[in-house]
Amino acid sequence: MRIPEKIRPEATANWSRLLEVWGDIDIGETARYGVNFLLRTDYAPRARLIRFFSGHDEYPDEGGMIDRTFCALRTWAIVDPKNMKAWIATLNDPEIAKALAWLLAHPRGTGPADHDVKR
Repeated sequence: MRIPEKIRPEATANWSRLLEVWGDIDIGETARYGVNFLLRTDYAPRARLIRFFSGHDEYPDEGGMIDRTFCALRTWAIVDPKNMKAWIATLNDPEIAKALAWLLAHPRGTGPADHDVKR
């Protein structure tokens, strides 16, 4: 079932709260759902998500779906890295997969000095 486009902004405005609750039940599914949601909607530009998941602070204190998804990904990477790695291998998007592999390897971040920022 799909949410009609006309009411989609209102219907999806608070979906991040669902991720908070579902994260206590299944952190991997929460992370997968959040990534899928972010990539299928116009919630955030794809290029910025790739940078964010690769360790660049593109969304400081953003909250919402990006924050909830990021937190779920980080937690999943810490508590169940084997299954997160297996999921990343199934993705058909090499850029997203590379960014998520970075996040898997660095779930606690590395600090701003460790990033080679090219603009």
